[in-house]
Amino acid sequence: MHQPPLVGFDASEDGMIRFALDALNQAGYDTGVFQELIKVDMPKGFRAMSLDGGAALGKEAFESQEWLIHVMEEELLHLIQKAAGLTQEFARGTALVFLNRETHGD
Repeated sequence: MHQPPLVGFDASEDGMIRFALDALNQAGYDTGVFQELIKVDMPKGFRAMSLDGGAALGKEAFESQEWLIHVMEEELLHLIQKAAGLTQEFARGTALVFLNRETHGD
């Protein structure tokens, strides 16, 4: 199993991340997409953010093991979508263009 570099995490967080990576692998995800995981101070209400080839995890991501798995799954899906070129579909204004095309055939 691929273990990305972990930057800035304490031993407890490190263990939680490794458990989450193992759980995601067992669920069939390719966690090799994570090239690096970094701990950052994030504003209240923010738990994580996708980076090029990795993710930044804030304190709120570690509320429980189950929550961390969920947060890391979200970030993994974002990276997979980005690699597949699907993130452009969610750029500003593209939903309206898509809806008009589907509704009016434009």
